Amino acid sequence: MFHQFFTNRILTFIPCNFIRKAWYKLSRMKLGRKCQIDMGCYVMSPNNISIDAYSHINQGCILDGRLGGVKIGMNVSISHRVALMTGSHDINSHDFSAKGGAIEIGDYCFIGVNATVLHSVKIGKGSVVCAGAVVTKDVPEYSVVAGVPAKVIGARTKDLDYVCRPDRWFM
Repeated sequence: MFHQFFTNRILTFIPCNFIRKAWYKLSRMKLGRKCQIDMGCYVMSPNNISIDAYSHINQGCILDGRLGGVKIGMNVSISHRVALMTGSHDINSHDFSAKGGAIEIGDYCFIGVNATVLHSVKIGKGSVVCAGAVVTKDVPEYSVVAGVPAKVIGARTKDLDYVCRPDRWFM
């Protein structure tokens, strides 16, 4: 209980990426080279979260690693206030039992502000989730999805060769 309190009520407000990353690594979160988790993020079960190199998690995101974990690929940009939720409840269960599954986000994905990705979803390489979308099903590679629930509305170029450079000492 202390670990979760410290991670989400104290550490998240320390304005030094280096210190936060050191704590997340001590918590067994797998962090790639030059990735960044900005201030104000809420992290559950960091030992089940993996973020590859050059990926950026902006302020106010929720990373829920409890039921199956979260795997984020390389050069992924996750905008402010995105929720990656691996857990939910069976609303028709007599005991309101938990249900959930892993979330996987492929390389070069972009998740727009205030989007929600629900449990057991794979977002394919190079895909874009538009702002405010709620992703309930797998997203094909290089597609653009929007809406509630998210549906494919377009395609993205397959010629992606950029590097997110979010690594900042203070943020």
